[in-house]
Amino acid sequence: MGFSESMARSLAAAAILWLTGCAAAVQDPAEPAPERLAASVVLLYMPGSTQEFREDPCSWKSGEMLGRTPLWFRSLNGTEIGGWPVYATTYCTPTKVGMFDHKTKSGKLKVVKRAEDICNRVRELQNKGVPPNRIFLVGNSAGAWASLLVAVDHAEEFNALIGMAPAFAGREGGRKEGWTWVRGQQIEKISAAPGIDGLIFAFEGDRFEGPDDLDFLDRIADIEFVPLPIYNMDGHLCGRGGSAHARHHRPCFARSQLPRILKFIEDRLPASPATS
Repeated sequence: MGFSESMARSLAAAAILWLTGCAAAVQDPAEPAPERLAASVVLLYMPGSTQEFREDPCSWKSGEMLGRTPLWFRSLNGTEIGGWPVYATTYCTPTKVGMFDHKTKSGKLKVVKRAEDICNRVRELQNKGVPPNRIFLVGNSAGAWASLLVAVDHAEEFNALIGMAPAFAGREGGRKEGWTWVRGQQIEKISAAPGIDGLIFAFEGDRFEGPDDLDFLDRIADIEFVPLPIYNMDGHLCGRGGSAHARHHRPCFARSQLPRILKFIEDRLPASPATS
């Protein structure tokens, strides 16, 4: 895997922040000034959700968001990719509660409402001068699933997506019949897409959606599907304990997969004024 100078700088910045636990990373960065924003690559991170009728946590002050946004992602803010400055921000969607009733199989899903919110935020960024080819969606769990839905219906609105452990319908073992039904409906919708430009990570041992559960994504054109073992990622040990669904927070994921993520983004960016 080749490394550009800007990719090397991004990796170095991420490594320093990871090792020092930089205090500046405990809150979401302020949106850059208009001219700076319009000249940036925007990485929009969507965390997962809680249960359908429970309100999703969304507060930096209380520390709720600190554990929901990976440090490696926050470390990318202010670096460069492909010669473009990076604005890496967590998007707490206005939708916090869903309306789907698994008993009656009716009501709008939280994940669908969140996809609508994401699309609205992407259009806000476009109105502020950021073109679609410099907007990337990044998410985990329900945030990743919502991003897939945006890709199905509004692929022209952004460049590409990066998803870790997409899921929305609860744990496989305890999934009610109504959730199994609506999950099937969602898979059918996503699978019907002619192609989705995305990098998708799935984790062995994930009780929500493991690699075998998500293999339908591997059959969609343009998706790079990456199943990962739970304890050893490309020679980087993850240690035992913790949830497989949250493996993207571990240092082993950042060390082994951040170069892949940065290359995925850089390969899709237009040439920057600084490099052209």
